[in-house]
Amino acid sequence: MIGPITTSNWLTIARILLAPVIFSCTACDFEALACLLYVLGLISDWADGVIGRATRSSSPFGRAMDSPADKVLTAGAVFGLMKREGQLFVACAFMLVAREMIVQGLRSVRTPDGAIVAKIDHRVGRARFLFLHAGVVLLLLDAEAQAHTLGIAMFVVATFLAYLSLAFYIARDFKTLLAALKKDHDS
Repeated sequence: MIGPITTSNWLTIARILLAPVIFSCTACDFEALACLLYVLGLISDWADGVIGRATRSSSPFGRAMDSPADKVLTAGAVFGLMKREGQLFVACAFMLVAREMIVQGLRSVRTPDGAIVAKIDHRVGRARFLFLHAGVVLLLLDAEAQAHTLGIAMFVVATFLAYLSLAFYIARDFKTLLAALKKDHDS
């Protein structure tokens, strides 16, 4: 018998379901509503972690889907903004998506003792998180030229930090990645 779904998992599911709503609101010029929903999604990300740790209600679903839910939430806003943003924004959006796919692939590589390669570096990751989400919120608010320019700048900095963290992952785990390449080559 399957037990009840945890509150943390409901919050993760809610973030996934919010993404197409945020995209639609942004694409249809309801940016204020999109911004409100996006911020609620960010709060739910924080809350599911707090609740999960406090209640020790970690689950395989939560471990597997928390990060993708965050990325889908962000993608909903970013892809919705693409229709009105310039080439720099679109280029950064592509680079962020490409980087996330690379990191996901790297995280499927395991060290000989079973540890995950490309484990999150909290300092750079938190800075990237802050710049990315603050930039998206500013762009969704579309308040004034200064706020828009700051939003774009924060989005560009977030892209730089994302690739900086990718470089750290590769440098830190280079021997493991090289061994994985050789092992696959020898098979």
